[in-house]
Amino acid sequence: MDNFTLCLTVVITGLVVVFTVLVLLICIIKIYSAAVSKGLKLAERRKNPKLLVAEKAQPGESESEPEHQAQSSGETEEIVAVIAAAVEAVYGDGAVEIKSIKKSNTPSSRPAWSMAGIYENTRPF
Repeated sequence: MDNFTLCLTVVITGLVVVFTVLVLLICIIKIYSAAVSKGLKLAERRKNPKLLVAEKAQPGESESEPEHQAQSSGETEEIVAVIAAAVEAVYGDGAVEIKSIKKSNTPSSRPAWSMAGIYENTRPF
Protein backbone atom coordinates (compact mmCIF):
# COMPACT_ATOMS: atom_id res chain seq x y z
CA MET A 1 0.00 0.00 0.00
CA ASP A 2 2.93 2.32 0.69
CA ASN A 3 4.21 1.95 -2.91
CA PHE A 4 0.75 2.71 -4.28
CA THR A 5 0.56 5.95 -2.26
CA LEU A 6 4.02 6.98 -3.43
CA CYS A 7 3.12 6.21 -7.06
CA LEU A 8 -0.13 8.16 -6.84
CA THR A 9 1.66 11.13 -5.26
CA VAL A 10 4.28 11.22 -8.03
CA VAL A 11 1.65 10.98 -10.78
CA ILE A 12 -0.54 13.73 -9.31
CA THR A 13 2.48 15.99 -8.69
CA GLY A 14 3.67 15.43 -12.26
CA LEU A 15 0.26 16.25 -13.75
CA VAL A 16 -0.09 19.41 -11.65
CA VAL A 17 3.39 20.62 -12.63
CA VAL A 18 2.85 19.90 -16.35
CA PHE A 19 -0.53 21.64 -16.56
CA THR A 20 0.67 24.60 -14.48
CA VAL A 21 3.60 25.11 -16.83
CA LEU A 22 1.31 24.78 -19.87
CA VAL A 23 -1.06 27.44 -18.52
CA LEU A 24 1.92 29.68 -17.73
CA LEU A 25 3.27 29.26 -21.28
CA ILE A 26 -0.14 30.09 -22.77
CA CYS A 27 -0.30 33.29 -20.71
CA ILE A 28 3.24 34.29 -21.73
CA ILE A 29 2.49 33.68 -25.42
CA LYS A 30 -0.75 35.72 -25.26
CA ILE A 31 1.03 38.63 -23.55
CA TYR A 32 3.83 38.51 -26.12
CA SER A 33 1.31 38.36 -28.97
CA ALA A 34 -0.56 41.40 -27.63
CA ALA A 35 2.70 43.34 -27.31
CA VAL A 36 3.81 42.44 -30.84
CA SER A 37 0.46 43.32 -32.44
CA LYS A 38 0.38 46.63 -30.56
CA GLY A 39 3.93 47.37 -31.75
CA LEU A 40 3.00 46.53 -35.33
CA LYS A 41 -0.01 48.86 -35.20
CA LEU A 42 2.14 51.68 -33.83
CA ALA A 43 4.77 51.10 -36.50
CA GLU A 44 2.10 51.11 -39.21
CA ARG A 45 0.66 54.38 -37.94
CA ARG A 46 4.11 55.96 -37.85
CA LYS A 47 4.93 54.65 -41.30
CA ASN A 48 1.67 55.79 -42.93
CA PRO A 49 0.21 58.84 -41.17
CA LYS A 50 -2.31 59.44 -43.97
CA LEU A 51 -4.50 56.38 -43.72
CA LEU A 52 -7.23 55.89 -46.29
CA VAL A 53 -9.68 55.31 -43.48
CA ALA A 54 -9.98 57.71 -40.56
CA GLU A 55 -10.12 55.83 -37.28
CA LYS A 56 -12.78 58.03 -35.78
CA ALA A 57 -15.49 59.58 -37.87
CA GLN A 58 -16.09 63.28 -37.38
CA PRO A 59 -19.74 63.87 -36.46
CA GLY A 60 -20.07 67.10 -38.46
CA GLU A 61 -18.85 65.68 -41.77
CA SER A 62 -21.22 64.67 -44.51
CA GLU A 63 -21.34 60.97 -45.28
CA SER A 64 -22.15 61.47 -48.96
CA GLU A 65 -18.89 63.32 -49.73
CA PRO A 66 -16.69 60.23 -50.19
CA GLU A 67 -19.15 58.73 -52.67
CA HIS A 68 -19.08 61.86 -54.84
CA GLN A 69 -15.31 61.96 -54.60
CA ALA A 70 -15.03 58.28 -55.56
CA GLN A 71 -17.42 58.64 -58.50
CA SER A 72 -15.38 61.52 -59.90
CA SER A 73 -12.31 59.26 -60.01
CA GLY A 74 -14.10 56.49 -61.92
CA GLU A 75 -15.49 54.14 -59.24
CA THR A 76 -19.13 53.18 -59.39
CA GLU A 77 -21.55 53.30 -56.47
CA GLU A 78 -21.38 49.50 -56.19
CA ILE A 79 -17.61 49.53 -55.74
CA VAL A 80 -17.87 52.26 -53.11
CA ALA A 81 -20.56 50.25 -51.31
CA VAL A 82 -18.46 47.07 -51.35
CA ILE A 83 -15.40 48.90 -50.02
CA ALA A 84 -17.50 50.58 -47.33
CA ALA A 85 -18.99 47.21 -46.32
CA ALA A 86 -15.53 45.63 -46.12
CA VAL A 87 -14.22 48.47 -43.97
CA GLU A 88 -17.26 48.23 -41.70
CA ALA A 89 -16.78 44.46 -41.38
CA VAL A 90 -13.15 44.92 -40.34
CA TYR A 91 -13.49 47.87 -37.97
CA GLY A 92 -17.20 47.61 -37.01
CA ASP A 93 -19.39 49.80 -34.77
CA GLY A 94 -19.59 52.64 -37.32
CA ALA A 95 -16.32 53.99 -35.90
CA VAL A 96 -14.75 54.63 -39.31
CA GLU A 97 -15.49 56.75 -42.32
CA ILE A 98 -14.04 56.44 -45.82
CA LYS A 99 -12.21 59.63 -46.75
CA SER A 100 -11.01 58.62 -50.20
CA ILE A 101 -10.55 55.59 -52.43
CA LYS A 102 -7.53 55.21 -54.66
CA LYS A 103 -5.65 52.37 -56.28
CA SER A 104 -2.45 51.24 -54.61
CA ASN A 105 0.72 52.08 -56.48
CA THR A 106 2.93 49.53 -54.74
CA PRO A 107 4.08 46.81 -57.10
CA SER A 108 3.62 43.35 -55.66
CA SER A 109 4.72 40.00 -56.95
CA ARG A 110 1.52 38.46 -55.60
CA PRO A 111 -2.15 39.39 -56.01
CA ALA A 112 -3.82 41.24 -53.14
CA TRP A 113 -5.98 38.25 -52.14
CA SER A 114 -2.90 36.04 -51.99
CA MET A 115 -1.15 38.54 -49.72
CA ALA A 116 -4.26 38.77 -47.52
CA GLY A 117 -4.29 34.98 -47.17
CA ILE A 118 -0.60 34.89 -46.26
CA TYR A 119 -1.11 37.64 -43.70
CA GLU A 120 -4.12 35.87 -42.19
CA ASN A 121 -2.25 32.58 -41.85
CA THR A 122 0.98 34.05 -40.45
CA ARG A 123 -0.29 36.79 -38.10
CA PRO A 124 0.43 36.56 -34.39
CA PHE A 125 -2.18 35.06 -32.08
